[in-house]
Amino acid sequence: MAASVVCAVADSQSAADVVRVAVWMKEGLELRLVIVHVVAVAPMVGLTSSSYLYSYPSDPERSREAGEALIEKIAGRARNVSGAELPVLIGDPAESVLTLAEEEQAQLIVVGSRGRGALKTALLGSVSSTLTTRAPCPVVVVPPRATIEP
Repeated sequence: MAASVVCAVADSQSAADVVRVAVWMKEGLELRLVIVHVVAVAPMVGLTSSSYLYSYPSDPERSREAGEALIEKIAGRARNVSGAELPVLIGDPAESVLTLAEEEQAQLIVVGSRGRGALKTALLGSVSSTLTTRAPCPVVVVPPRATIEP
């Protein structure tokens, strides 16, 4: 399996911008592109390290279908994504992306930032913060409203 750029997207207004950055990076590095969406599993009690909790149906198959529709919509708003792999995973977003990065021999992870601020991040956790401290490769965090025109 060839090395890749792993791009993790969430249901946000800036998701297509995150994908555009990932496309730009994968073209410059001449790597495969894997655009992943993780359907988060809400914890029963307490806080989670994940700040990407969604209200998907409780049925895993319907959750996966909703995630697939979302990732296709996001990829459709970006350019030059043909040939990209579009997996949808179910689990903790940060842990799932870390595992996928290892499996896909990621040379780079591209992820968005929700721009919540220090207090909310401290209380709710942050996928991008977890990735930057634990990833096996460099991580590019794309802030909200950031754009790139490749």
